Amino acid sequence: MIMALLMSTMSYAQTIYPDFWDGVVYFKFKNEAQIKLPAFSAGMNPADVYPENSKFIDLCKSYDIQEIVCPFKTKNENVQNIYRVKFSNYTMVDEFTRILSEMPEVEYAEKSPVLRIFSTPDDPDTTQQYYLSKINAYNAWDLSTGSPDIKIAIVDDAVRLTHPDLAANIWINPIEIPGNSIDDDGNGYVDDVSGWDAADNDNDPNAPTSPPAIWGELAFTHGTHCSGLAAGVTNNGIGIASISHNVSLIPIKAVSNSSWFPLGIEAPSEGVDYAIAAGAHIVSMSFGGEQASGFATLETLINTGHDQGIIFVAAAGNNGDGGGGIGTPNAVNYPAGFTNVLAVGATNNADVKPGFSQYGDWIDVMAPGVGIYSTLAWSSPYGNQDGTSMACPIVAGAIGLLKSYMPFASKEQIIFCLKQGCDNIDAINPTFIGDMGAGRINVYNSMVCLQQYQSIQIIENEWVTIFPNPASNTLFIGFKNQEMKQISIININGSMVMNHNAQDMVIALDISSLPSGMYVCRIEQNGKISTHRFVTQ
Repeated sequence: MIMALLMSTMSYAQTIYPDFWDGVVYFKFKNEAQIKLPAFSAGMNPADVYPENSKFIDLCKSYDIQEIVCPFKTKNENVQNIYRVKFSNYTMVDEFTRILSEMPEVEYAEKSPVLRIFSTPDDPDTTQQYYLSKINAYNAWDLSTGSPDIKIAIVDDAVRLTHPDLAANIWINPIEIPGNSIDDDGNGYVDDVSGWDAADNDNDPNAPTSPPAIWGELAFTHGTHCSGLAAGVTNNGIGIASISHNVSLIPIKAVSNSSWFPLGIEAPSEGVDYAIAAGAHIVSMSFGGEQASGFATLETLINTGHDQGIIFVAAAGNNGDGGGGIGTPNAVNYPAGFTNVLAVGATNNADVKPGFSQYGDWIDVMAPGVGIYSTLAWSSPYGNQDGTSMACPIVAGAIGLLKSYMPFASKEQIIFCLKQGCDNIDAINPTFIGDMGAGRINVYNSMVCLQQYQSIQIIENEWVTIFPNPASNTLFIGFKNQEMKQISIININGSMVMNHNAQDMVIALDISSLPSGMYVCRIEQNGKISTHRFVTQ
């Protein structure tokens, strides 16, 4: 086995206004007012910070202000009188901005807009890569164009290291000294300068110099095709673009040069082992089988890497309708079926699940896998291939871009937002509802989700505490008193999905019926309103 929504359709990109950041306002004092505000941050007593400014004491309390600061360094009066305010009651942003604007000493107050830069790669063959717009790559590249610090390992048959659309992104081991026959970095692999041949146990993951006589150009090109999708060089003026733009590619060869069946992966466990040693952040595995036994070693390696923070992605399989010719139609394939692996099914250019793609409740996400144009190893440097094998590295590349955008995000956060950002394709595939995971990936949506997720923490202010966050079945809300309070849960579309009145100091709110996603908890007590984002999973 080998998205293009506009920002206006992103209802959850920003909870209140799609084109403005939640909970951020800038305002400027009039120069003649000669006012300098001390910096304020959450945890401070506003009365101590602003002992002679009752208006800002009241604002801090009413809008749960987290920060007031002049963030600029330019020594100019017009600049130094501008302040940034971050606050939690962001549903009241219009009221807050109006109150600031009406202060006689304030020149203006404004919401903070989401500004877009515009980056389109100059690779000439992107016109043949419909899947880039389908997964919303072009908008995603306005937020990030990848980082070479993020490493995607391709465990496959081989990778053509000299391909002009791969060579510049091939990972270089910074510690290993080429050709000295010493394991300089102590990772157990000698002279592993640019990946590893796990099948032949040497440091050359390259495809053979010529295709094998029997199999011809069918052999030893699969990994090169997958590599271009996951981490092809982008914006270099030639060939294709990859979703990850310019992350680093760790090539891992798992088929021996002398293999009698070079279309099968021989050394998947050894390949994963090297991926862990090389410090991969993501491992792409476009292979699998349905056997009930024989996978314990591979699963052990994957679980080990998972515990170290690696994200594993695998193709779901190409026998969804039995047309694959081998095995049970639509059986669960492994490693995709393992608990700690993201299983990827395929869609076509119309978001329809093709007959060959495996499906079921074990699928995590879908991605384009029909007519996928990418790099090849032999006489033709580029070409189309079909399969969940193609969908898999597209997802791996998307994860690489997410990781580049938020390097300190955990694997759980990245996977959550990968799924949360997916486009629902149920209406196009009515017979497969519930069998296509979270939907077809939309990497821009996922990046905005990740941006939001990273700002969410355990919620606590002077009168309310909300935990855990993220929450699964129960959301606990603690108060400092037993007065009556009204609690509303609002979804990302602005609809109230739960309403609860209580006097208890600790409330255990049953949220087990809520779908996974982001919500706003709105609490009103004695005229005070506090709003907070939280995640269910």
